[in-house]
Amino acid sequence: MSDLIFVEQKPMEGREQTLDAGATLGREGCDVNLMDPEVSRRHAAIRSEGGSLAIEDLGSTNGTFLNERQVDGPERLRPSDAIRIGDTEYRYQE
Repeated sequence: MSDLIFVEQKPMEGREQTLDAGATLGREGCDVNLMDPEVSRRHAAIRSEGGSLAIEDLGSTNGTFLNERQVDGPERLRPSDAIRIGDTEYRYQE
């Protein structure tokens, strides 16, 4: 499994986050803390799914979106996927 790199598209274009399986994203107490009022405290997580990495919503209020489609379970990530959590947008790259 290769490293998961999220490249922020909005609001801070170009900022990179390297994540591993098990990483959490949210407003506070997470591996990646997002200063975004539309993000829940524990919003989403990166999971290992059959040798690949996936993103999963953790019951957030506003949902997690992969390529503008709301995820309702773990969704496998592929290079160039667009991930939106609140008003924060990322592009996935290996």
